[in-house]
Amino acid sequence: MRLKSFTAPTVAEAMAQIRETLGDAAIIVATNDDRDGGVRVTAAIDEETVRKPPPRPARTDAPDPADGLDAIYRAMRSHGVPAIIGEALLDRIAGFDTRDPGRALSAGLRDMFGFSSLANREDGRPIVMVGPPGVGKTQTTAKLAARALMAGQSVSLITTDTDRTGGGASLAAFAEAMKLPLARADTPTELRSALAETKAADLVVIDTAGRNHLQAADMVALGRFLVLGGMEPVLALPAGLDPVEAGDIAKAFADLGARRLVATRVDMARRLGSLLAAAHAANLAFAEYGDTPRIKDGIVPFDPPALARLLLTDRHDNADARQPRSRQAHQGARSA
Repeated sequence: MRLKSFTAPTVAEAMAQIRETLGDAAIIVATNDDRDGGVRVTAAIDEETVRKPPPRPARTDAPDPADGLDAIYRAMRSHGVPAIIGEALLDRIAGFDTRDPGRALSAGLRDMFGFSSLANREDGRPIVMVGPPGVGKTQTTAKLAARALMAGQSVSLITTDTDRTGGGASLAAFAEAMKLPLARADTPTELRSALAETKAADLVVIDTAGRNHLQAADMVALGRFLVLGGMEPVLALPAGLDPVEAGDIAKAFADLGARRLVATRVDMARRLGSLLAAAHAANLAFAEYGDTPRIKDGIVPFDPPALARLLLTDRHDNADARQPRSRQAHQGARSA
């Protein structure tokens, strides 16, 4: 294995040096900012595969692919994407045409992560919203119900959040506003009975009490409901967390069966690296994201173009300017 480091003003120029010196088979090992203001990229390649690439075509007036690759690198750094994820993404993207950074990043994300909207439920299993306290499970439950209603589907809601004072009160208010039935289940046995009465509904969403992933008793209590089977636990996780902590939370709930992730409070976070960290750590598919506190139209399917647009958008703008762009990102993704 041959290792070599390259220093350049931009990551794109460093990547160009790597391809020229080591060829297309080189693998990115590490990417760091250089103390002189540039970047330092370390690449590796088997000695047997070292070869000279064909000459690069002459520069034209078309957008420079190097500029697009550098924009993607800067976005990864700005969002606090963990190095292991950012470098793997850059390694994938280096093989694409980066003159359109949004399209290139979208392709890299599609190659690296899973995307599966909750609107696509072939098995029709009830959805169980799970996650730590205060992450937006109840609001997400209401948003999913509102979207299904607007699509002409029948909806039933169940809450198991009955232990704490006022537990289930917020969902009860949402259910009343949408003229939907809301069943309360204090125990797994009551949940089984409630599920039996909702079989005819097109969508059944179950809201649960927030559980501390560091407290074994909390996770065991949630597991007692999930052990009934026939349901899909879906993790609700807010954007803007510490990436390592987000990964730990995701793995804890993945151990209870979560396979999809709903990102909440995307409109309130400048850095989205924790979402990529959570999905990567626990092998979760991106399902939806919430970009507004509104219940109607408040949840958007996650797909690679939408996530790429969110990552490449300057999130240091104010919230009023940022929110419409996230909506436009989804609309653009649907038309792509």
